[in-house]
Amino acid sequence: MTEPMAAPPTSAPESKKRQLPSNGKKPKRKIYKSAAVDPISSQGVLRKNIKDVFPDAPCNDMTEFYNRDRSIEWHLNGKVENLEIKSLSHNGLGIGFDDTRNRVILVPYTFPGDVVNANVCRTEEYYLMAELISVVTPASIRDNSLAFCKYFGEKEGAGCAGCQYQYTAYSNQLEIKRQVIVNAYKYFAPELEIPTIQETVASPLEKKYRTKLTPHFDVPKKGLASPDFPIGFGHVIKNQIVDIEECSLGTDVINTGIKQKREEIKNNYKQYKRGVTLLFREGSNESLITDPKAIMQETVGKYVFEYKAGEFFQNNNSILPIVTNFVAENLKINGEPPQYLVDTYCGCGLFAITCSSNAKEVVGVEISAQNVEFARSNAEKNNVSNAEFIVGQAERIFERVNKEPELTSVVIDPPRKGCDKLFLDQLLQFGPARIVYVSCNVHSQARDIDYFIKESNGKYKVESLRGFDFFPQTYHVESVAVLSRTS
Repeated sequence: MTEPMAAPPTSAPESKKRQLPSNGKKPKRKIYKSAAVDPISSQGVLRKNIKDVFPDAPCNDMTEFYNRDRSIEWHLNGKVENLEIKSLSHNGLGIGFDDTRNRVILVPYTFPGDVVNANVCRTEEYYLMAELISVVTPASIRDNSLAFCKYFGEKEGAGCAGCQYQYTAYSNQLEIKRQVIVNAYKYFAPELEIPTIQETVASPLEKKYRTKLTPHFDVPKKGLASPDFPIGFGHVIKNQIVDIEECSLGTDVINTGIKQKREEIKNNYKQYKRGVTLLFREGSNESLITDPKAIMQETVGKYVFEYKAGEFFQNNNSILPIVTNFVAENLKINGEPPQYLVDTYCGCGLFAITCSSNAKEVVGVEISAQNVEFARSNAEKNNVSNAEFIVGQAERIFERVNKEPELTSVVIDPPRKGCDKLFLDQLLQFGPARIVYVSCNVHSQARDIDYFIKESNGKYKVESLRGFDFFPQTYHVESVAVLSRTS
């Protein structure tokens, strides 16, 4: 980014100038300190998205913003007309540039090619956030008739932040997500030689696919004065909750549960002294679970898994067999299942168990002792007798895995932060024949793979790379990279 802008003119009529306090002292100016931002965090990537399309865009003087005269309208706020959207951020925000303000403006529910009217309502260091008022000229991929949720978009009473792409065809959504992966490797692995990123694999269900939802509500300090308070999800821009009676992405079982729970809460609202996050999870046989400590049972293909309802497990069951089959196929060494399979962030055993067929030995490692117990139990339930599960840090796993590297394949499915350097160094030292890296954050994946390939000095290459759409209508994409040893 270029140098921050100079402070805006503050001249105003005498009657509107800031008055000195009664003690005659000047008010103390607040000093804004720009916090360090992790490059792979959402804000870090957003800044790269902005710089990508507007490299010379100036920043906002946040010290001036926080010390503005509240009696004078802040010069960056207000309506902007005929704003052309030039690009799309990784998290589904349209990126435009307002020449009159000389500022980048982000607008939700928009696409490249849209010309819109919007209202600037929030100032951030690198951009202004605006709410969509109207579309003057629609982008070629826009089709508002495709939206199926009354809480989505710029309609009165809408603004749910859960979806971003209901205004465009599903095929366009898949290409948008492919481009997110393209950009991630451009940003975090610019020198890495990678194959053409394949088309994003579609979800069999485009709505009613979510087997887990967590609506919430807040309770003010003085308590709830009436049952007329919102229960739902966050607003796309405003610091408030959108009241939602049902979610179009949730299964019928979950939405029935939400309606029943909403009525129960409204009838007993006086008993709540603090905000609550609710849990709704659908398991096998259309069972509804609302207790985070309850045992969930879920079927993935021919396998059955149990886990605590409050713990992590993918919540689009329709695409899970496609993903696990893809991972199993790409773990093969010279067309044959690996003799040894290592699952480095195994959770309750999803990949270790679904990919265990024909392997001589399977080893899974997980930091949570509770999840390891579930993994062991799940292996037994599915008659998988060749799997061992270890409690411990994935970063230390190769100290305990004494297998033949040339006959071993490794699955990596880490949390959003990605892998630690210690783990990648040990993985490289172990030197397995094949690696399949599954990630819910393609940006940390790109960073990790860039480091790993460079440190390998040509011993590994990226064989294939593609996304899987676990969350249609949203900006989220799961990325799967396949690495093979070349020497």
